[in-house]
Amino acid sequence: MLSAWCELRQGFRHFRTDRIYAVEMLAEQIDEPRSRLLRRWSARRTSELARLMSSAG
Repeated sequence: MLSAWCELRQGFRHFRTDRIYAVEMLAEQIDEPRSRLLRRWSARRTSELARLMSSAG
């Protein structure tokens, strides 16, 4: 699995590496520091997991 920002969906997504056929490296840089992106991803993932756990119980 590859966790990354999805430009199409404008959000974090998890991609299966066995389904990735091509990669395009862009020269443009994002304005957000990597550490902040990691914190946002972690908070979102924690929130998603909590929602799944509460709906399963």
